[in-house]
Amino acid sequence: AYVERKVRLQKIEELRDQGSAVQIQDVTVTPAEYPKYLERAYKAEKFSKPRNMIGLVKSLPPEEMEKLMIANAPAGDAELKALADRRALTVKRYLEQQGNVANQRMFLIAPQLSAAGIKDGGAPNRVDLAIQH
Repeated sequence: AYVERKVRLQKIEELRDQGSAVQIQDVTVTPAEYPKYLERAYKAEKFSKPRNMIGLVKSLPPEEMEKLMIANAPAGDAELKALADRRALTVKRYLEQQGNVANQRMFLIAPQLSAAGIKDGGAPNRVDLAIQH
């Protein structure tokens, strides 16, 4: 998912440079386009990459670029919070579009990244939904 998101962001950047306004959920990268945007995403990453004899970033097959991006993907609290926010927003959009729940009747709260305050003994990696009347 991390690599796919980075690839889609590269396509969005190109579309915006061409004057299109698009959202990440509306962008599809075809199999033919994937290597092009993957290479751009790989080059944009901020980690040490294999270099050739001259010192330039070495050209790698797509599978190798993906492996290096995954191995060097940041996974701190900021990334976990961003992931939780994206997941919550996806569920909210689904409920609004498919479940016909009015947007004004739903709200999201800040994600909690630890089990602190969970008293029911359930797993800390979960989603809590509440219905209030």
